[in-house]
Amino acid sequence: MGISECVATDLQHYAETAVRLGKNRDLRMRVECLIRERCGLLLMPPSLPYELSDVFQNCLFERRSQYLDF
Repeated sequence: MGISECVATDLQHYAETAVRLGKNRDLRMRVECLIRERCGLLLMPPSLPYELSDVFQNCLFERRSQYLDF
């Protein structure tokens, strides 16, 4: 998501980040806005796995038919 303010390198850094987000309202609001803007990068439509499955099955079928056509 490209939100480096929330990336922690170890447990200590994680705790410091959590405290900083808890205490700093401006930072928290900025991070919240970034998450809301970019959540589509993580949340795919429920139909996507089925659509991708269809695409892969069609590719496989086409590939098989190429080998079977002499």
